[in-house]
Amino acid sequence: MIGFMAILPIISLADEECKYFVCDEWVSDTCLYIEDSVAVYTPCLGNTYCPDFTFNLTSNVYCKTGEEEGTSKNSCFKYAKKDKECNDTKICVPGYYCNEGICSEAVSKDSQKKSCKTRGCGIGLVCNNETCTNYFSLSEGSPATTKYACASGRLAGGVCLASDKSPHIPMECSNDDNCKGTANITTACRCTRDEIPKKYCELHESDDMVIEAMKATSDKYFELADYLWYQVKNYPILEYSTRCHKNDSVEIKYYEKLKKIKEKCYDSAAGLAFSVILALLILA
Repeated sequence: MIGFMAILPIISLADEECKYFVCDEWVSDTCLYIEDSVAVYTPCLGNTYCPDFTFNLTSNVYCKTGEEEGTSKNSCFKYAKKDKECNDTKICVPGYYCNEGICSEAVSKDSQKKSCKTRGCGIGLVCNNETCTNYFSLSEGSPATTKYACASGRLAGGVCLASDKSPHIPMECSNDDNCKGTANITTACRCTRDEIPKKYCELHESDDMVIEAMKATSDKYFELADYLWYQVKNYPILEYSTRCHKNDSVEIKYYEKLKKIKEKCYDSAAGLAFSVILALLILA
């Protein structure tokens, strides 16, 4: 391992807490070797495999004998459908709300009456001041009862706040002070897992990725929401990391798992719905 240490550049003070993530092909029973600020990944050979490890590394990871355990299958979220029983755990399918224990059609964007005093709000709408309002539509200073009605996704004292967005994405940084958004709020400066480690700022509250995750949550598209929130939570590590370290990391494997569930449960359902609408338009 001395050879690897010798070829690494001197770490600057700004990057001293970041690890160097190096990929190599040397043969060992250690698939992840950690020493000071360096983490070296090597593939396991023969009938051994590298067990999943976290990006937040503190100790060596050793190859295990046998076959790698497969990812468990996951079914789609089971919604309560129209006219079926519902409660806090049996959630109605998007576009419907639980009305005295029965899934009933919610107010839609095409509805003439938008009151949500007695009815729930449907897809793309939120109940704001007892009226179903397009989500993320109200400007700064508008009165609101939920942040989901505000264009910024931010609310305080019953009023929509100004947007807090990243000036640009990605934002390179050396410390948290470099990570101020448009509302002068600071996020964390995080290290990537790379051979030449860089630092990027975490996302801000009004960034597009965050707003899209909030939309999916509001609409009750849970598989899509889980996938998007995981992207937000783990930005920038998911986007800017060495490929070899991604292969066996817990974070990447879980991210790929969420992606497959989203594709199976949300993407396929959305594609089917579009096909039905298109067919109806053609027949009209």
